[in-house]
Amino acid sequence: MEPILVGNKSKIETIAEEVGFNLKDVELYDMSNEQDIVEKTVEPVHSKHSDGLMKGKVSTPALLKAVLDKRFDLRTDRLLSHVAILEITTYHKFLLVIDGRHGYSANFRTESWYN
Repeated sequence: MEPILVGNKSKIETIAEEVGFNLKDVELYDMSNEQDIVEKTVEPVHSKHSDGLMKGKVSTPALLKAVLDKRFDLRTDRLLSHVAILEITTYHKFLLVIDGRHGYSANFRTESWYN
């Protein structure tokens, strides 16, 4: 996996140095406006330069607005979902939470999902 990082370059460089991550061959776009950041994040997925995106320190509504923007042609008739990866220091492995803000339950008679 080769990351494409978008955001405040100096903050990204500081964090990368703190965690020992080498930015030498990483695409890095220096931006500070949230709207510009989310659009630049979604654009590589639209152009097939990237297979997915990871949310950082931008608001979820701003990112989802860009993902659903018709200009980027990412909408399909399939379910849109997200996964949060949690590292809990007192637990021995990562936890993955799917659609963490929604409580879905299945209606098996109609095989549909509802909130």
